[in-house]
Formats: sequence, structure tokens, C-alpha cells
Amino acid sequence: MEDEPKTNGSSYAKWKKHLHTEEVDELTRELAKIEAGEKELDCEFRIMTGNQQTRYLHVRAEVRYDDEGRALSLDGFCLDITQRREYESKALKQQEFAIHQDRLASIGELAAGVGHEVNNPLSIVIGFAEQLARLNNERFSDPDIAASIVSILAASERIGNIVSGLRTFTHFHEDIEVFSLTQAYHDTIQLIDQIYQHEGVQLSLLDHT
Repeated sequence: MEDEPKTNGSSYAKWKKHLHTEEVDELTRELAKIEAGEKELDCEFRIMTGNQQTRYLHVRAEVRYDDEGRALSLDGFCLDITQRREYESKALKQQEFAIHQDRLASIGELAAGVGHEVNNPLSIVIGFAEQLARLNNERFSDPDIAASIVSILAASERIGNIVSGLRTFTHFHEDIEVFSLTQAYHDTIQLIDQIYQHEGVQLSLLDHT
């Protein structure tokens, strides 16, 4: 354009200085449409205020041309739609949170069912292993049998921790509670280690104290 378009009496150059940096290219494309003969500008974009706050504007304007078909100005209005955008963003986040919670609920139901099916036979395995340990101590004192029993109990404990960790992970608590971040870190590493140990992945905790 040979003459800069004007919006509410303001020159485009002055107006452009307040544009959010990520909006300059988009608005340039919109103005290019005007150069190509577009009769109306209708778009939304962000600006930066003097105190560096982001505001959202909706611009709707008609293009005024001279006798030779050159765009002279934009006659229209700007609406501050920041509050609407904030409501929309909040609603979207709430929707995404609700979907996430639904997924966690489904996983929780699955984990609860798996936990019930696993814990019952697991309790039997642990019970027999403990009985076998007592029997070995009383009659045989076989170190190989004792080592096998230790392995069985350790593996059973790992299975129990995995199931418990999955069920705990899927629980959502609205109440604020105090917890140990260090313990949560250790529990997380333990859960991951138990899941991927059979893949040959070794995890270790670093003590920076």
C-alpha cells in the first residue's frame, strides 16, 4: 500500500508497535489480502500494553479505496475480548482436566480389578513361601532352599509394590495434604525400577546431601 491504512485515526505504523511479536506475520497476511482487493478485515490478535500486559482484540473494519482502487484506510472498530479469551482458556483447561480425570478413573478401575485378582494369589504365594521358610529352618537348613525362598518373597514384594503404586497413581485427592517429596521420589524410582528391571534398565538414586 502506498498510503498506510488507518484504524480509528491511528496510523498502522503506530498501531503495529503494540502488536504482539507473534501476531505481526498474521496481520501482515491479512493486510496483503486487502492489497489483493479484500473488502473487509475481520480478525483477532494480541497486543502488548504499556505495562507489558497482553490484551486480545477483535478488529472488524471495511476498507476504503480511492478512485484508483488503492486502499486508503480501514474504517471499523476494535473490541477488547481479553476477558472472553480468558474464560474460553479456563473452560478449555477444565475440559482437558475432566477428560484426564476420566482417563485416570478408567485406569483406576482397571488397576483395582487387576490388584484384586493379583493380590489374592499373591497372598497365597507369600503364605506358602513363609511356611516353606519355617519348614526349612526346622528340618533341612538348606541354604539353596533358603535363597530361593528369599527370591520368591522379594519378587512377591515387588509385584505388590507395582500394583499398589498403580492404584495410588490413579487416585485423585481434592484435599491438600502434606507429603514427603523425598519419599515420593524414592517411591517413583522404585516403581519404575521394578517395571523396567527385566529390560536391563538399572536406576540409581543420587544423594546430593
